[in-house]
Amino acid sequence: MKEETSKEMQLLLEMFYDTSALLTLGPSLDDVLQEMFQKIKEQTKISSILIWLLDQKKEFFDLAASCHLPKAMIDIFKAKRLKSNQGTPSTVLKTRKFYLMKDILTDPRAVSQYVETVLKTKAPIRSIASFPMIAGGEGLGVFSFFFSGPKESISKMEFIIFSTIANQIASFIKNTEMLEEVRKRIGVEFTQRDYPFWNTQANWDAIRQYCWG
Repeated sequence: MKEETSKEMQLLLEMFYDTSALLTLGPSLDDVLQEMFQKIKEQTKISSILIWLLDQKKEFFDLAASCHLPKAMIDIFKAKRLKSNQGTPSTVLKTRKFYLMKDILTDPRAVSQYVETVLKTKAPIRSIASFPMIAGGEGLGVFSFFFSGPKESISKMEFIIFSTIANQIASFIKNTEMLEEVRKRIGVEFTQRDYPFWNTQANWDAIRQYCWG
């Protein structure tokens, strides 16, 4: 038993370090999830991983990235967008706490249309572990793991590693958004004023205006 726990800890830590290193390279979120899945699929028995992001109007959750999620589920998630007050993502982002949906067939938070699709297509989804993604005090979305069978709990190590990674990904997304906004702002400044691209003063004026008003 102690050997199994030690092995689980080693795999989770390896996955954590690999994911952290990968995020510094600016990959796609799908690549990050794929790397995680390959590292821990046997040990944790996950069937898929996905990221929900709250839209700008804070009305819906959109599927931002996924790994090994059945096509039928991707299709229903896109066709029937998840409202901001529905399902596990709503609970997790509202409370900013981890939530384990032990069984989608009995949990009242489960979205009926999604459960129907799982049953109809026999998708390997029965329980869901979800973590809030928070950066700079802002709740951006939810980081979720699907399991093929009912699940009563997750280990302490899984909780620590996955909640930390959720916030790392949130910071990655937030920083990427800020960088894109700065790039757009600088681009507008140069177009309007017809400055050469590497005009240092124009660069800093645009950045200062964006960051500090």
